[in-house]
Amino acid sequence: MANCPDCPDCCNEPCFEQLECVYSCGPCCHFEVVPAPNLDLLAGTIMAQRDEDGKWAAYDPDATNGLQYPRGVLKFTTTTDANGRVTNIGNTFMQTGCTPFTTNVYYEGTFNVSDTFGNLAAALGNPAFGRMMEGAVAGPGVWKLV
Repeated sequence: MANCPDCPDCCNEPCFEQLECVYSCGPCCHFEVVPAPNLDLLAGTIMAQRDEDGKWAAYDPDATNGLQYPRGVLKFTTTTDANGRVTNIGNTFMQTGCTPFTTNVYYEGTFNVSDTFGNLAAALGNPAFGRMMEGAVAGPGVWKLV
């Protein structure tokens, strides 16, 4: 299998420090999202989308505002300021005032449990989100985002 046509891999684009897919022969696809303000999240964080404004933040199985539904995995370590501007992406700190309002979230791929942050066991309780491929949720293991 090749990567999705709209998702270049590191052979075709500059590589920031990012979460890498375990199996490079399988699809590992991502899209741009608008993160919520005041975030400081590691690549590999399970992500969800808020109902009230459509912005993305860390998955929280106890939330009631949309963040209780896991939707993807953060591709780059991402920090946002109070205005929602991305000030750090992939540990590349950016000049204040000239930064984007977007980062990237994987919607398909296969990842190591050890590279994933957040409540993976709860997220995998939603079969539409993903499933274990091998090993255990407590690790070591490999899981697939579907």
